[in-house]
Amino acid sequence: EQLQEQQRQESLYIVNQFALDYYQNQLFSTDRGKSVGLSYFKKRGFTEETIRKFGLGYAPPGKDVFTQVALQKGYEKGLLKELGLTTKYDSDFFRDRVMFTIRNLSGKVIAFGGRILGAGEPKYLNSPETEFFNKRNVLYGLHLTREFIQKENQALLVEGYMDVVGLWDKGVQNAVAPMGTAVTEDQISYLWRFNENPIVCLDGDEAGQRAASRLAHRVLGVLAPGRTLRFALMPHGEDPDSFVEKHGKKAFMELLTETSTLEDVLWADIAEGHDLQSGDGRAAVEDKIKH
Repeated sequence: EQLQEQQRQESLYIVNQFALDYYQNQLFSTDRGKSVGLSYFKKRGFTEETIRKFGLGYAPPGKDVFTQVALQKGYEKGLLKELGLTTKYDSDFFRDRVMFTIRNLSGKVIAFGGRILGAGEPKYLNSPETEFFNKRNVLYGLHLTREFIQKENQALLVEGYMDVVGLWDKGVQNAVAPMGTAVTEDQISYLWRFNENPIVCLDGDEAGQRAASRLAHRVLGVLAPGRTLRFALMPHGEDPDSFVEKHGKKAFMELLTETSTLEDVLWADIAEGHDLQSGDGRAAVEDKIKH
């Protein structure tokens, strides 16, 4: 029975690897893939080497183009559905999107993320969760970047897939990202296994600041001695990918020398809107701290 289960798991990985090869082939070898997908990545300044290394690809439009090819190659429909590559209506889950490959720590393909290129919602779409893909505790890029995290004794937590790939492409090879959702305690605890003091790099807008205070409050429950977070806010309107593309690695590294501590972020959040020069303001802040 255990052997059967192992074989089934192996089959799932094989199907995901087939999907990756298919999406990459679409990106590099079809007219539409090249004109829509590849040109998008090239516009972002990514080299072909980086595109291949991260397994970036393109899912063509059309109802069931991928599914038909997979079935013709002999892959079981049940496995395609289990992995969320094919929907219950037998159509392709990802259509007309640039594709990001999500891998586990040993480098096996466990899921995909797809980004729409025109208008439309959702902008990003992830594979549905499976027995080996749980969004709450996977970090994008870690299988590649952990070597550099350990070597440089520094980890960066950025917001999205594009940031990880864009930074890597410009020589900053120690960033990881959550799965297109807010960072979870599980992901922070997981990252702490590789580095005890990661820097969270957030967009420099108001949403970025709100995300910083939400995360600061959330990690309080999982803090352990010697483990903490620091925060670096990008200049207004920039994210790490756009910043490093415009200003280069050196300027980006300089930004990281100006970080706020976890305590700074919590304090700014608690004190916001209160005049600490007045007795009433201080009392209100003390009240917040107690609760």
